[in-house]
Amino acid sequence: MALNVTISVLYLGNLADLDTNESTLAMETPGLLIGTYGSASDPLYKQRTYIETDSPIGDGPGDAGDQDDDGSVSSNNTDLGSPDTLTYDIGAGTVTTRIDSMAAVNGTITFWDGTTYTATFAVFQDTNGELFLAISDSQTTLDDKAVRSFQITSVVKHDYTGLDQASRNDLHFVACFTDDAALLTPDGERPITELKAGDLLMTRDHGAQPIRWIGAATVELDRLQRHPSLRPYRVASGTFGPGLPTRDLVLSPQHRLLTTGKIVERQTGQREALAAVRHFLPLPGIERLWMNRAITYRHVLLDRHEVIFANGLPTESLFLGPGAFMAMDAGQKSEIAMIFPDLTPGAMSLHPAVPLASGRDMRGIVRRLERRGARGQAASPSLILA
Repeated sequence: MALNVTISVLYLGNLADLDTNESTLAMETPGLLIGTYGSASDPLYKQRTYIETDSPIGDGPGDAGDQDDDGSVSSNNTDLGSPDTLTYDIGAGTVTTRIDSMAAVNGTITFWDGTTYTATFAVFQDTNGELFLAISDSQTTLDDKAVRSFQITSVVKHDYTGLDQASRNDLHFVACFTDDAALLTPDGERPITELKAGDLLMTRDHGAQPIRWIGAATVELDRLQRHPSLRPYRVASGTFGPGLPTRDLVLSPQHRLLTTGKIVERQTGQREALAAVRHFLPLPGIERLWMNRAITYRHVLLDRHEVIFANGLPTESLFLGPGAFMAMDAGQKSEIAMIFPDLTPGAMSLHPAVPLASGRDMRGIVRRLERRGARGQAASPSLILA
């Protein structure tokens, strides 16, 4: 029997071994923890990850963490039964390790908006020297905003037998939604929230084109929880090469990215294709986000379906096919009908700016990329056509 929990953590970096003597519980060098992790230029929210625990319960005499079925992950010097393990990926592939030491520390969290939260936090180091900050289910403030930095000012206690996981599996560190997508205009990039109908956007194929309509659809938290398929996806900065995108870009699951390259052509028979961001999920730099609040998806409609640029990444204007049209509320449909009186649902679906890649095509492309990664080649080549 095992207790397996997913824990939301922030990766703080690799430190010298804090617990050099495995015959004792206490850290020998807890003072190494004191300092500041993360900054405005390298915020901690970009180091969000999830740790999967595997904690066999009551599997042997002296299993201090689990013998009494207390739901903790035992450190390597107290776990005498089957090893309690941690599995995670911080960018170099999936690894499985064990907790080496843990401490309660006093410190201050600085959020992306400059506000702070001072409290006692739990940090732990694994047997590879990687240091993590864990969120507690009682620290709801950490579930509200993206974390910029974390300053440890003192160490309260550092002789724990393990990490209590049962109280750390409900809340999640969140990603940053402060910077709206910036769309390329003749005058440079502008936040989508500042754009209005009549403003010009730069398109790849037809130069500057006027915005005919901008809409917004808010998905409330309870609906996101009932329908996880509506959760947004984040494309990390530089995922597809330098400046692609220039900074993190958050999109709805069906929002398409422009793809090109030999792999795309071999799989689809087309030199380029538009593919929904959700189909890129297995690749490095693509993340499906956990949400603790509503999210607003924004739509930009032009005279025709176009390739446009968001945060430097080639993506698409609103493609008013049957699916997109039916997903709109009555007010949005009415607005569009007034702008395009001759438009019928699906009329634009016959004329996408670029061929649309199917889910089957993208699964084939992703499999090819994963095989490249297994051979030590780049798993995310420059698929995006700049």
